[in-house]
Amino acid sequence: MKALHVVRPRCFAQVEADVPHLQTAGVNRLIVQPSWVSMCGSDIPFFTGSKRHKSYPLPVAAPIHECFGKVIESSSDLFKPGDQVVAIPESDQGLSEFFVARETKAVKIVFARLAWTMIL
Repeated sequence: MKALHVVRPRCFAQVEADVPHLQTAGVNRLIVQPSWVSMCGSDIPFFTGSKRHKSYPLPVAAPIHECFGKVIESSSDLFKPGDQVVAIPESDQGLSEFFVARETKAVKIVFARLAWTMIL
């Protein structure tokens, strides 16, 4: 799968990484395909290089931890394939085509269509 790798401050490389497998991920886990990710304030120092105790390159797909996507596989009774979720990837590795998330760090999102009736 494709992933982004922060190789030095402010520099990404696209790399190939292993696809996560549910069999090795553990119980009550999800494989999520992200649609959207967000960089929060705690991520910025990793990208800009101001985390002095961190060395580069960072782990592949890190440090994004705010993700929205679709469940591809699940070993959880709470989620099934096709569910849309907001989830925190394990090891904050959200910059990838697929990631593993614990069921305790995922929330199902249900979109309801509103029906409007106009009375004339």
